Amino acid sequence: MSLPPAFKGFSRLLRLDLNSVLIAPAELKKLISKCPMLEYVDLHNLDREAEKLEIDASNLKYFSFFGSFNLICFKNASRLTKMSMTCFIDEKLDYDMFEDYAIFDPYESDGNLIEVLGQLSYLKSNGRFLKFLARGGVSWKLPTNLSHLTDLCLSSFRFQCIAQVMCALCLIRSSPNLQSLEIIICRFSGLEPEMEFVKHLLSAATALRKLEIGSNYAAKTGKGSKMLKELVSFCLASPKATDHISRSPLPIKWFHLKLTCCLEI
Repeated sequence: MSLPPAFKGFSRLLRLDLNSVLIAPAELKKLISKCPMLEYVDLHNLDREAEKLEIDASNLKYFSFFGSFNLICFKNASRLTKMSMTCFIDEKLDYDMFEDYAIFDPYESDGNLIEVLGQLSYLKSNGRFLKFLARGGVSWKLPTNLSHLTDLCLSSFRFQCIAQVMCALCLIRSSPNLQSLEIIICRFSGLEPEMEFVKHLLSAATALRKLEIGSNYAAKTGKGSKMLKELVSFCLASPKATDHISRSPLPIKWFHLKLTCCLEI
């Protein structure tokens, strides 16, 4: 897809959806910047060779992305409040070795991404985007709180990936006003470290009013059924908050935990 040389944009366009479109990053940047009224942008399966995404949309309120990139930067996106990121990164890059992490510097290579996250009220992220955020290392908390974030969804979350776990915890700890948390864990085996992770998270959610635990496989097996019963029993016991997750109680009122592709080990 190429824009004509005389392209002046769409002055009244409010929503832009691009699905399976081959477009150069520079052309995409130009297209978005020439639509000053844009409020909603959904980019799905764009050119895999695009290494950098630059979003310049002063009126943007919702941004959704599904695909591959190495760097993303938002410019003039002060009204952005909702974001959904399902991304794929180069598997040759190893972000799983925690020992190799340096001190987390959110402003070093990812433009103003952390600054943008700080103004969101809703964030949906898959595990790969968590790995992207973990580049350079993960601290206990972000330098600044995500004070506006009330709804957080972590999909395709893999407990086997240290980078994803550490980054997820960092986001949760940095969100003092979080009200709704949804975690979809892939390849959940029910081993003690995984169960303790879920239990500690639940025990820190002292304001919890609604809990949903679902599984597309575990309940059909003896071990899976026992695992779910253990989690439910733990919740009913109403343990006191612990400091393993946040060092302070979490304000979460709704927690949805979905376990997918549970493994028999």
